[in-house]
Amino acid sequence: MLITDESVVKGSLTVHEPEDVGNEKPPRIVIGPHSKVIGPLKFERAVELYVHETAETGPIDGAEPIRYSGALPEET
Repeated sequence: MLITDESVVKGSLTVHEPEDVGNEKPPRIVIGPHSKVIGPLKFERAVELYVHETAETGPIDGAEPIRYSGALPEET
């Protein structure tokens, strides 16, 4: 999921546990430059959460944000 180009999400963002639990790679969530998520972010599964240094978010539950600068975070 990519939230960028100064996007504004008014409300919450929730990532649910998948029904088929397997050895999937965690989803990558990127909140890009000057973007905002006004409500809370809740993660019920492991994710890679990247938050740009200029982005704003509500409270984050269930994930540790990785701060980055530049257009997009480096691929891992």
